[in-house]
Amino acid sequence: MDGAWQKEPLLPQLGLKFTILKPVSVAEDATFS
Repeated sequence: MDGAWQKEPLLPQLGLKFTILKPVSVAEDATFS
């Protein structure tokens, strides 16, 4: 069960990264196009 507990905190972090990176790449697309 230790491994599962260690993976849990990673999920919100990954979601946060994608939430931050996605708008950034979309904004970059908008400025470059």
